[in-house]
Amino acid sequence: MTDPAVEAAQRAWDTLPERSYATRQQIMEAAALEMAKSVQELHKPAPYALSNPDPRPFCWECDDDWPCETAKRVYPSEELGL
Repeated sequence: MTDPAVEAAQRAWDTLPERSYATRQQIMEAAALEMAKSVQELHKPAPYALSNPDPRPFCWECDDDWPCETAKRVYPSEELGL
């Protein structure tokens, strides 16, 4: 069985253009962002339903109001408008 965190770190490392001189912080941030992508694919905003009397975006995966608690942990606050 493979470890998703290890695979994400490897993908991040493979895509860093400045691998030979990347700082530890850059490598860690790239790995964390890559790992978050797999969760972001599930927890993403969905358009509101026209039949809903209170039209607000909701989470595609958990059906909570957007941003859901999971999204708050895997998206940058700037991207969520927080």
